[in-house]
Amino acid sequence: MKILQVSTMDLNGGAEKIAWDLHRTFRARGHEAFLVVGMKRSDDPYTVEIGGTWSKHRPLQALASGEMLGLQGFHHPASHRILELVGEPWDVAHLHNLHARYFDLAALPELAAVAPTIVTMHDMWLLTGHCAHSFSCQRWRIGCGRCPDLSIYPAARFDFTRRNLARKRRYFPHDDIVVSSPSRWLLDLVGESYLAALPRRYMPNTVDTTVFAPGEQRVARQALGLPEGVPIALFPAQLTSPPSSFKGQDTFLAAIRGLAPEGVQGLAFGDPVAAADLQGVLRVLPATFDDRRLADGYRAADIVVLPSRAETLGLGVLEAMACGRPVVATRVGGIPELVSEGATGDLVAAGDTEGLITACRRLLASPGLRARYGAAGREAAKSFELAAVADAWLELYASLVEARVRRSPR
Repeated sequence: MKILQVSTMDLNGGAEKIAWDLHRTFRARGHEAFLVVGMKRSDDPYTVEIGGTWSKHRPLQALASGEMLGLQGFHHPASHRILELVGEPWDVAHLHNLHARYFDLAALPELAAVAPTIVTMHDMWLLTGHCAHSFSCQRWRIGCGRCPDLSIYPAARFDFTRRNLARKRRYFPHDDIVVSSPSRWLLDLVGESYLAALPRRYMPNTVDTTVFAPGEQRVARQALGLPEGVPIALFPAQLTSPPSSFKGQDTFLAAIRGLAPEGVQGLAFGDPVAAADLQGVLRVLPATFDDRRLADGYRAADIVVLPSRAETLGLGVLEAMACGRPVVATRVGGIPELVSEGATGDLVAAGDTEGLITACRRLLASPGLRARYGAAGREAAKSFELAAVADAWLELYASLVEARVRRSPR
């Protein structure tokens, strides 16, 4: 089968990682799979960069597209040349996040004209006028406009939110487009939106359980240069400066400050500048795309803490569970679909630092509870195993191709 995927990048976290893992799995199984990205970081010959992403690298192109002003998904000419860049038609197209300044929404009907097209929603962006998550704002239900916070990623300088959402309404309804998401919570919102008439499919995120697997904590700590005999809490998202508005980085750092007098050490991957005032309390390792090193990070930790303010599902939570680590997370978005409270982890309210500290303290004080949560999490993670989810995607692709053939005039 000839499979086209479109994603922001190849090597990155979150949605991009899902697309990359599927791409490599499809290629390994002999399919003619291509990955088209806004920015290419790997040397994979079947990954094609169309460019246009990240205004800090291409400021003039971003300005011309209107992205720097607040127009989104508009005037990215290369996205109209995907067929030319790939060099041959495909049997099915699978699009991931389209909001990183590289894709023109007007190209959607062109892709759907070639083959059945699936758009996986890893966040709320398709439902809103600019933001990837709307938090408590409900203006997307009435067409946006008068945006209360243009700073939410992807940020906008001027309020074109009503125009942006109207443009999505214009290009998305199409006979050959299917909407999917790894979160039932998000699919429920889709059913309340302009996309409600489109077919919707729940398709889980993936985790490679051969890489993200339990292992000796002592060995993992030695590999990462971490001390033994010290309780460690891992933040499973990249530490950034300035912080993401979604991942609850500030809440995690506040919790580590609160737990530090009890000898707890924090651990994260990312930018040490983001936690410069926590030296000696928080160890920040360099950001990495090496899954084996990330897996060592999970195994080195006693608990994994993701206090997100907005989250579609939480890939870091899934990877932690696959490594047999107990989780403390927040009751937002699709996280409760993944974390079974009192079985694989504990959940607290978003922004509740004291509640987070209490939950962490409780787990750190009970090796038996951590072991029980970890074992249950590992078992639950098997439902998201990369090989099995790839099988499910291939079955869906084949069914869509067959349905299109039946509809086509002979």
